[in-house]
Amino acid sequence: MACQPLAVLAGLLCLLFPGREFAHAQIHQANNHQFEHLTTEHGLSHNFVMYIMQDRKGYLWFGTGNGLDKYDGYGFTNYRFDPYDSTTVPKNQVFMMWEDSLGKMWVGTSEGTSIFDPDTEKFTRLEKSVSNPYAFKYAQSINQDGAGNMWVGGSFEGDLRQVDSKTGKFSATNYARMLFAGTGTDGESSINLHVGYKDRKGVFWIGSPYGLHRLNLTPAGPGKPDEVSFTHYRHDPANPNSISHNTVTGILEDHNGILWIMTQAGILNAFDRKTGKFTHYNPNPDQPLDIYGLLISGLAEDLEGNLWIGSFNGLYKLDKERKAFTSFFHDPTDPGSISSNAIVSLLVDKAGILWVATMAGVDKLDPNKKPFRLYSNNASNPNSLSHNSIAALYEDQQGILWVGTTGGGLNELNKLTGDFRHYRHNPKDRNSLRSDVVSAILEDRKGNLWVGNGDVLSRYNRKTKRFTHYPLTHTFLSNPAASPIFTIYEDRQGNIWLGTNNGIIHFSPETGKTINYPYDPNNPRGISDYWALSILEDRYGNLWIGHGSQALDRFDPKTGKYTHYAYHNKEAGSISSNTVPCIYEDSSGELWFGTGEGGLCRFDHASETFTCFTEKQGLRGNTVFSILEDDAGNLWLGTNDGISSFSPDSEIFTNYDVGDGLQGKLYTAVFVEAAACKGKDGTLYFGGNRGFNAFDPAAIRANPYVPPVVITQFRLFDQPLPGKSESEEIVLDHHQNFFSFEFAALNYTSTAKNQYAYQLEGVDKEWVQAGTRRSASYTDIGPGKYIFKVKGSNNDGVWNEKGALLSIIINPPWWRTWWAYGCYGLLFLGCFAVVDRVQRNRLIQQEREKTRERELEQAYEIEKAYHELQLTQTQLVQKEKAELENELQLERLKKEQELAAYQSRMVELEMQALRAQMNPHFIFNCLNSINRFILKNESEAASDYLTKFSKLIRLILQNSQYTSVSLDKELEALRLYIEMEVLRFDNQFTYEILLDPYMEVEELELPPLVIQPYVENAIWHGLMHKSDKGHLLIELRVEQQLLFCQITDNGIGRQRAAMLKSKSASKNKSLGMQITSHRLELINSLNEKETTVEVIDLVDPEGEACGTKVLLKIPL
Repeated sequence: MACQPLAVLAGLLCLLFPGREFAHAQIHQANNHQFEHLTTEHGLSHNFVMYIMQDRKGYLWFGTGNGLDKYDGYGFTNYRFDPYDSTTVPKNQVFMMWEDSLGKMWVGTSEGTSIFDPDTEKFTRLEKSVSNPYAFKYAQSINQDGAGNMWVGGSFEGDLRQVDSKTGKFSATNYARMLFAGTGTDGESSINLHVGYKDRKGVFWIGSPYGLHRLNLTPAGPGKPDEVSFTHYRHDPANPNSISHNTVTGILEDHNGILWIMTQAGILNAFDRKTGKFTHYNPNPDQPLDIYGLLISGLAEDLEGNLWIGSFNGLYKLDKERKAFTSFFHDPTDPGSISSNAIVSLLVDKAGILWVATMAGVDKLDPNKKPFRLYSNNASNPNSLSHNSIAALYEDQQGILWVGTTGGGLNELNKLTGDFRHYRHNPKDRNSLRSDVVSAILEDRKGNLWVGNGDVLSRYNRKTKRFTHYPLTHTFLSNPAASPIFTIYEDRQGNIWLGTNNGIIHFSPETGKTINYPYDPNNPRGISDYWALSILEDRYGNLWIGHGSQALDRFDPKTGKYTHYAYHNKEAGSISSNTVPCIYEDSSGELWFGTGEGGLCRFDHASETFTCFTEKQGLRGNTVFSILEDDAGNLWLGTNDGISSFSPDSEIFTNYDVGDGLQGKLYTAVFVEAAACKGKDGTLYFGGNRGFNAFDPAAIRANPYVPPVVITQFRLFDQPLPGKSESEEIVLDHHQNFFSFEFAALNYTSTAKNQYAYQLEGVDKEWVQAGTRRSASYTDIGPGKYIFKVKGSNNDGVWNEKGALLSIIINPPWWRTWWAYGCYGLLFLGCFAVVDRVQRNRLIQQEREKTRERELEQAYEIEKAYHELQLTQTQLVQKEKAELENELQLERLKKEQELAAYQSRMVELEMQALRAQMNPHFIFNCLNSINRFILKNESEAASDYLTKFSKLIRLILQNSQYTSVSLDKELEALRLYIEMEVLRFDNQFTYEILLDPYMEVEELELPPLVIQPYVENAIWHGLMHKSDKGHLLIELRVEQQLLFCQITDNGIGRQRAAMLKSKSASKNKSLGMQITSHRLELINSLNEKETTVEVIDLVDPEGEACGTKVLLKIPL
């Protein structure tokens, strides 16, 4: 049964390095470095991490025992082997990664080499085959030389070969054999390690079990591969300036150009290439280091020039200036120590963060992290803090920090060792603490240490380490959950004042006697509240008392009078809250008050008013529990949401929270003033519910790193599209208009505080300030070209203004493409041609009418001449008068018949002219509607309208050729017209046509387009101006050879329509109604029965106009 590679490696490690995990447990780790950890709990594929790499974009890559992981500071993208997908990583044991000059990533695994394309997120496997016979497994060293050649080395098969980056073919020459031949060895080894490294000059260096080797490439001429040779550097026992050992496990070039070589037994060599001499450094001369040389090296240089060395015996830092090593070891009692002593790989990223790959996950040491050290209880360390809930902090004159807790008694911190000494209540020892609740601490001017301990005041004797208790003759309010003593304060006269849950107490250290000042609700001249949370004496000798519900009292000891200050929401200059947990006087004499939910307030002595600063001015958390001042004059505030720094000069806040390394929200509901203090060395201490934080304000600096910004994912309909985030352009169909982007600023310091802004050009007019949100979604985006831009900042607000961008093209639907619009243009031209043809025919008809009129005039002249001739001939031909009169009478009758026929033809021609005149009027209105839809970019409506219009034009042209048409054809044209008007007015009205079921619409005939103008009038002047939806009803029936047509609308009525028309800019009369009236007059002149029109104004029960009814009676 074949062994798995990871199991083989683990077995080898156990055989080579048994029991070495805690080999240096007796060496203390430097306590000023706190490591953060990434494990499988955070999304890492496996805790055995073999290699770390940062690509050109800024992503971090981790080669693990269970796949390849990409990290963006927020989460991991895992790439794992899939036996059914040849485009996945060849095997999950990933030893090595290398990004080539084209941005492709070469990945070495236990199954061989593969090339990862970030654009497609696919792997191309370089497997051994007929076409690639020299490929091999266990690719554990990958690099690229100065000429761009790829080199792959394998540890178990003793291979070192060039690989063609275009074809993926491995060279037939095994350069490992050539290399070993030059060392005078046979080149045989069970494990042949090859460490490849390219320095800044492009020189390629190789480490092997047989020394350090420089690769020399000599051009062999056009079209020929470079000639390869090696320069060897081997250990010479007779030469102290030679390399310390032949087994080379790591190579690194520092910023000064010095080549550092790690060899067997952990000896570090500094190689001067000019002299060829090696200088040796031993991190631990007492015991050789176990260098994890089976896979890759563990060397890295940080931005300060320190050299970091990873080994199987912990982590070491070399200060090259002082030539001094600092060691770091795993400490199971310290969560800030390295995860494991088995260091596999090291990387210092572009921001200067040290990443440590171990067999227990990845560790991060961040120099940009704010130096907030946390002291908390560790159950496995008896010398840790006794309890995490902090009630009081105080540093005495000797520099000893005293910590009061709400359940763990009193703690004394040894700052050198970080250990705590505990003082707890012992029921059998009356000189122990009276209670494990220590709520206040004070060292008086004589060096006595006083603690508020339950309902007593206790004094600690440093020599005997015993407590003396002073019972307080005072009536406290019942509060079993907390101590009744909130604060202890010493004034300039040496008086000790206690703030309690029932007023204040004056205590005399000499006599042990007390004077009580309880709250009396019936005494307006006394203290104004039960709870006295804070006490301070200002430079004028006034005693200020902060309360829990009645704000603030100022007590003047000279006069014995109290001045009360309270919150008034409508009074400018009042304090902003009635709860005052803390009072502070800064070095310039300004008085500051921390309030409950009212922020920070400054008191003006001259005007006796307050200026308050809240979240609106930039404070993080409006409840301020504690105030301290640093050496630079800045105020530091412990709030309900972290710690804030405030500059009194600029009035600018800088806020810090759990993302900066704090314990989180400092307090919940316990209002205490004493849980903060300033040390003699300037260190500030703030207590909370998870311990207390300590930091040097001068050491807090802004992170200067400008992070690269990347688009991490593109989603379409909330489904990720692999590889699209790396594209420069994404093309979508018109229906793919719901998409989103995910992005990240690749700043790995306090990543949760990175800020973002984005803009989709063509949609967002301004940049969208997203805060810490890392996604943007867009819906219902129309066709067009868009550019998505995103920029981001690091945790301290340093922005990358260039950011990242991605082009999005949404193709239009076919009916909105250029060729579709071309078709629309051709259709419009066709319609125009139809209209032009109709107009031309109309002009020709008019010319014919004029010709006929001239012929009638000529006939009239002939008739006149005939009469004159008749009169002149009367006297000449009287004899033949009777005969001639008979002939002329016959001729006259003939002429009169011809004239009557001619007049009838004239009426018919005039009717045809009126029908021809009406057609252009209707066509003109229709074309206006089509033009409006096109201008509004309503392609579908325009297309539907054009279809109906073309059908209606055809009907009008057909019907215009006849004096009468069937009622069926008239109704077909009418329905088309109404449907076009419904489209035109966006379905503003509905319609209904009701027919007598006994009518034979195919047999009944009437003049064409007689009903349509009245329907048009009802729509345009009745329904169009109606605010709600209108309705049009058309009813048809036949009685006594008459067609009764009733047109009813529920519009605004004729009176209001006339009023609106009078206000309109257009005063033209309705051409359609004029034409129709003229036609009806001509029709009536030709028929025995007249066509009648009756218009009825409709009113509602209140007498208001509610529409119009038109009744047409048309002879059939």
